[in-house]
Amino acid sequence: MKKILVPVFCLCNFIAYCQFGTLQPSYSSPGGTYSNPVFLAPAGDYKWGTNSSFVNNYNNTWNQSSGYRSNGPVSVGQSLMSNSLLKVKEYDSAINLNPSDTNAYYNRAIERYKINDFRSAIKDFNKVIELDSERVEAHYGVAYTKMTIQEYEEAIVGFDKVISLEPKFAEAYLHRANSKLNTEDYAGAIADYDLLLPMIAPNSFVYCRRGFAKSSLKNQKGAMVDYDKAIEIDPKSADAYYNRANEKMDQGDLAGAIDDYGKVIKIMPGISEAYFNRAVAENQAKDYKAAISDYKKVIKINVNDEAAYYNRAIIYYTQKNYKDAIADLGKAIIADPKYAEAYYTRGIVKIESGDKDGGCFDLQSAVNLGYEKAKEQIKKSCNQ
Repeated sequence: MKKILVPVFCLCNFIAYCQFGTLQPSYSSPGGTYSNPVFLAPAGDYKWGTNSSFVNNYNNTWNQSSGYRSNGPVSVGQSLMSNSLLKVKEYDSAINLNPSDTNAYYNRAIERYKINDFRSAIKDFNKVIELDSERVEAHYGVAYTKMTIQEYEEAIVGFDKVISLEPKFAEAYLHRANSKLNTEDYAGAIADYDLLLPMIAPNSFVYCRRGFAKSSLKNQKGAMVDYDKAIEIDPKSADAYYNRANEKMDQGDLAGAIDDYGKVIKIMPGISEAYFNRAVAENQAKDYKAAISDYKKVIKINVNDEAAYYNRAIIYYTQKNYKDAIADLGKAIIADPKYAEAYYTRGIVKIESGDKDGGCFDLQSAVNLGYEKAKEQIKKSCNQ
């Protein structure tokens, strides 16, 4: 039987971060929380102030695979797209008149970024650097854009350069740390978060990410301290509660994990992973009724969640409720027709419920999908 496991999700590790992609991190834009100037705003006569759309658009997409999962390119409305395309043409004209106009290249890079033309944006930022090698915001633009397209190693090199030119540039430490998380350099990420924290106001999001890095290095105590601090700063930080709940699960504190998942659900009721993980904890605590209820909520949010059907089927099976177990395993297979373990488990349940032919057929289906364990079960149950 499949062991019911806690899936690897982590809200504050939002881009490549193991996170589930639906929860935006509780993160203030650099123009708000951070004390350093934000360089990514149009230069010259085209000033937008510190809350540049470039920065805000990027932060809105910065999410958590491997540690983070990216939500993909920035979604730009049609009117904004058209506006940016017009501005690109204006900067084209300015560059034709003066091929050494660094501000025109820089501003065109920003507009190209906003319409997801990332390679062209990098090219323009690099042109600024070619004309002015010490221009910090251009180096930052290259690194930032590299991070957007998940070229993390190159992004780290870029942020190294930014920090060498401007050692107090807090955002560079933040995003270098984020990039290191994506390359699983957890110790390096922690070192950068350590450097960042004294530069900024108390920030829940940063503590949450550092907690995740510590957790990844099996420093459970340090991770819990950081998650607690994140919650102290922001008592409505769903990501911190979620990660702390996962940590409590790892430590066997089922009651504490269930409580924290409940807080995530109260703050953000639509997060299916919180219901799923709470169901896992409830099942381990032998509160099967609550677990079944939570799996039902997961399925209501995502009718094709094969893991929820599978796990609920296991509970039904342990209760000898073969009918509902078989039904749920069938739904798991519909959601994922190549779900070999679901075929295998349904085969066993069918055989135990008296349907040997149907069970052996499912076991053979599992074998056909490469599930070697089913071969032994066929020998035991079918070749007689």
